[in-house]
Amino acid sequence: MKKTLFTLGISFDTVTPESAENGDIADNGWMQEPEPASLRECLEAVRRMGGIDFHDCVTFYPCDSSVDYVTGESTREYIHVEPLTPSAGRAWQRALKLYGI
Repeated sequence: MKKTLFTLGISFDTVTPESAENGDIADNGWMQEPEPASLRECLEAVRRMGGIDFHDCVTFYPCDSSVDYVTGESTREYIHVEPLTPSAGRAWQRALKLYGI
């Protein structure tokens, strides 16, 4: 039985040239709704997504983005990790430091 000390979700937003012109996004939502997860599952999600681009939030981390150079559309994915206990929060912060974030 896995320890579910976190919730893990993955979201996205898409910016088109038209939405950027208006200072907005064209689309956003959940690719994976937040659900219970173990530390290992959270770290595996970070690895699958190609790492975290930068860390300036508590539970919300931007990851890889892709650009369609034909349409100019850009999509960025975000990982959402919410520690459910103080010790889980410390474990997550230690793991991020090991990743160099």
